[in-house]
Amino acid sequence: MGTSSADMLSVCLIRKILCYLSYGEATWMRILSKTWLQAWLDLPNLEFEVTSGKSITIVDEITNRYRDGNIPIDKFEFHNFTKPDHIYPLIDRWLDIVLQNGLHIIDYENMKSLEILNTEVSYRYLNNLISIPYCLDRLILANNTVSRFDVCRSQSLRVLKIRNCKIIGAIDAPNLRLFEYKGRVIPQLKFVQESRQLKHLQIILDPLYNLDAAWFCDLRKFLPDSTSWSHVTLCFLKCNEINLKSFQLQCRAVTPKVDVLDAKFLMPTGECPTFVDALLWSCRPRKLNLQSTSEMFTCFVNCLREMKNLSHGQLKEAKVYKFDQKSQSWHCVEHKRGESSQ
Repeated sequence: MGTSSADMLSVCLIRKILCYLSYGEATWMRILSKTWLQAWLDLPNLEFEVTSGKSITIVDEITNRYRDGNIPIDKFEFHNFTKPDHIYPLIDRWLDIVLQNGLHIIDYENMKSLEILNTEVSYRYLNNLISIPYCLDRLILANNTVSRFDVCRSQSLRVLKIRNCKIIGAIDAPNLRLFEYKGRVIPQLKFVQESRQLKHLQIILDPLYNLDAAWFCDLRKFLPDSTSWSHVTLCFLKCNEINLKSFQLQCRAVTPKVDVLDAKFLMPTGECPTFVDALLWSCRPRKLNLQSTSEMFTCFVNCLREMKNLSHGQLKEAKVYKFDQKSQSWHCVEHKRGESSQ
């Protein structure tokens, strides 16, 4: 019995031929013979278009087969035409598999914006997404578990928002225009390269309670990693006494720059001058918006006055404005020491 001409080629050579074809074309070639089928099953270049739940199942079965057989993967091209919640967290597992199997190239067609919500994201997958050149423009992470987060020389990233994620890492995005962080802990993030196009830099921390000198020192060290924070919002459940001597010893070498500080005290108990001192020295705001009691307001004014009178202080002027609910406007007010505000 003669040998089919389709079987005369080696699996290695057939695999090379298939690599020059699209994944769809290569799929049709598998019917030629068992040899071609075997070569197709081990094809190092994978290309998927997900349009339904059935195609999601097919992708899952194929990637699991590559994982179980430890089959090398050189390229993984993925086009998703379904809702994002149909894919996550499967896509994270798929990316882990292909990266473990030696992936060299990942193609995401025209993916300009990505939101990852309420899931566990692997460090390798997330950083691979961000490192794609000239692609991802907007990234939002919310309520995710991320071991580490690095933006490495991303030329395309313009908007980055992180909410309720414990973040450790570095940001190197020279074209970043907007960065927002919201959470309960100070992020361990470092700006490797400050973007000249950065217009909006905001951090929101809430609710905060039982703070000490070390916390304020961490805040003061974090803020100078950027040239200037346009907006910092801190929401305190209550305030307590702070060891200012310990704070000053730890934070001598750093000087933060904050344009606007919003300080909200939800349950203040009278005045707390050491807490106010630590807060103002940690942020050094150009403008302060305060929501609290008249006692706390007086405490802030007295602290600002003392900062202005220091011979080595940089505060040149302090003005107090009160918001009028009737006229919906701000009015400059005189606030004398010991006087309470309504």
